[in-house]
Amino acid sequence: MRVLRAKNVSEAVRMQQENRGYYLAGGTYSMVEINSERFDPECLIDLSLCPELYGIREEENFVHIGALTTFTELEKSELICRLFPALAKAAAEVGGPQVRNRGTVGGNICAASPAADAAPPLLALDAVVTAVGANGVRQIPIHELFLAPKKTCLTPDEVVTELILPKTGSRSGFIKVGKRNALAVSSINMAVAAVLRDGKLQDLRVAAGSCAPTPRLCPRTAACLLEGGVQAIEAAQAILMEEISPIDDRWATAEYRRMVAKNMLEALMNEVMEGMA
Repeated sequence: MRVLRAKNVSEAVRMQQENRGYYLAGGTYSMVEINSERFDPECLIDLSLCPELYGIREEENFVHIGALTTFTELEKSELICRLFPALAKAAAEVGGPQVRNRGTVGGNICAASPAADAAPPLLALDAVVTAVGANGVRQIPIHELFLAPKKTCLTPDEVVTELILPKTGSRSGFIKVGKRNALAVSSINMAVAAVLRDGKLQDLRVAAGSCAPTPRLCPRTAACLLEGGVQAIEAAQAILMEEISPIDDRWATAEYRRMVAKNMLEALMNEVMEGMA
């Protein structure tokens, strides 16, 4: 295997085109795949020297998060904790300290695991993904990014450079359930982001992971709750069961995931609505 180190994104794209390489971010996913012989690349392109991929930057209406921002940085960012608590909480529950110190938010979503902990909060917070490739820059709503397990809409030459989150004033929450209290792959996870004005829900987004082939927005569930509030929770739970499609695997049964998803939705709605009326 050859490893090339790009000094900027343009050079990384050129290296990919010339070598048909695979981009390497923190390595917490790809190196496990390589060591387990599920992934055997001839060439890796290390992005760690690309300055454009780092940093958390606030603008008037948006927050920009560099793709190589680590989960430790997200967890400890005062800005992220204040504006996007669901993302900060999800970051705090990724793996152990070593994984959080190396693992990146861009790498997490590009791996496109149905269980990716960063995906539900980013879906609920309506993030936009910026990608740079040979054909230029494009911005992708994150709900369009995931196509199938381990598959995104990115072309092989495209590098995710940042995630852009709108500052909507939402309150958000995240819950993860796994087989252990730490270092656990999600059996199911869920995030909710709600905007309340004058004591009424004005906007609501619900997203779930580990319960479908991809991390999934649940717009019909959110619409039911927008119309009826927390009082409509039973109707929303019934709709949620139609919007997710869990399976039996080594982490949990489909029946367990459905039961927990209902409880998660109620707990998260109570959390984001608390003190908002």
